[in-house]
Amino acid sequence: MRTPTTPPPPTGSRRPARSAQHVAQMNYTTERALRALELLAFGPCSVPELAGAMQIHRRTAQRLLHKLVQQEYATATRRNYRAGPVYALSPRLIGLAAHAIRGLPLTAAADHLLADLHDQLGQPVFIATPSYRHVLVIHNHGTPPRRWDLLPAQTSAAGKMLLAHRPAWRHAISARTRAITPAAQRTSAQIERDAEHILNQGYATETAPEHGRGCSALAVAIPSDDGQLPIVAL
Repeated sequence: MRTPTTPPPPTGSRRPARSAQHVAQMNYTTERALRALELLAFGPCSVPELAGAMQIHRRTAQRLLHKLVQQEYATATRRNYRAGPVYALSPRLIGLAAHAIRGLPLTAAADHLLADLHDQLGQPVFIATPSYRHVLVIHNHGTPPRRWDLLPAQTSAAGKMLLAHRPAWRHAISARTRAITPAAQRTSAQIERDAEHILNQGYATETAPEHGRGCSALAVAIPSDDGQLPIVAL
């Protein structure tokens, strides 16, 4: 007579757990890779420097950087024969960004709009999007500024307009800037009053002396299709 045994659990009951764990691991790996690319965008760094900035083990940082080099997103050079290699972004990302911008529906729509505005106003016109402590010019008609130029977010008209619509970004930039040069910064209350004023009047301005570009400007926000935060300023 056979002794009854407990049937094994259905195989399908264990797959979701393994699948969820695998997806979580992939998400974590992807997050670290994107974070490494961000850090390299601000300048070359070594394995110990990247590990310290990301708060990960050096071996993990080394594997991550080696993978980026293998995929041609980064390059490795030696400072001297004793020190380890220094890693920097490769030109591959520049080409990737160029194709990305060219393929954006926003860029195609802006081409005719900026040309018409330039003809009517007789002045340079451009659109810019947030980029850390700056705004990045992604399309223009007439110069300056040129495409790919970075303008300071806190003093350019486009930056002020986008900061007014993005409280979290505004607070992060203000806190970081005050930590670096606290004596030269306005108070948080003043920054918030300026943002409220910009939102109420619907546009932002800059004057020539604000950041030394030798010109004045006016900016408005371009709403997104989904009604969320504006992604560019004109």
